[in-house]
Amino acid sequence: MSAAPDFASAVAGYRAWQLGPGGVLFPLALPAAPPWERGVNRARCFAAQHRDAHEAPAPDCMCGLHALHRPDDRRLELGHPAVGAIAAWGEIEVYAGGFRAEYGCIIAIADQGSRSTAPLARFHEAARHYGVRVVPFADLETEASKFALALPDEVIPPLTTARRLLPAPASPGP
Repeated sequence: MSAAPDFASAVAGYRAWQLGPGGVLFPLALPAAPPWERGVNRARCFAAQHRDAHEAPAPDCMCGLHALHRPDDRRLELGHPAVGAIAAWGEIEVYAGGFRAEYGCIIAIADQGSRSTAPLARFHEAARHYGVRVVPFADLETEASKFALALPDEVIPPLTTARRLLPAPASPGP
């Protein structure tokens, strides 16, 4: 028996995208990746071309459909072109700040007001393209809850201390 919880509902997540022509949304971190589709999207690993092929999300890879746990995560306050909510399901790799999922669909686009780098008309264009609503950023979590549930706190791992990437400074000589 697996120690991983099994949910009967999709999980809500929050993320940012690049906003392309016609309201098409592209992943921020992988500009060469294909845009999100209307309806169901299935994750795939783009790194697998360079190493062993595997299904996404894989534990030792960064593949999958990424999302944050909460819409108030400060990473969404960086003036991204588009921010919204997704419903995610299937295999899900959960970490302290978010998750990577096998399947997902866009369920809402946020009107970010002055935080956005795009005009409101572009959000409505994206909403029409994906068949979702544009909602005030403050209402994003409420809108998402109509389609998916938040991950319970008990399945979210605690923040861990980041490992040191740079060597410690050399001690002064005698």
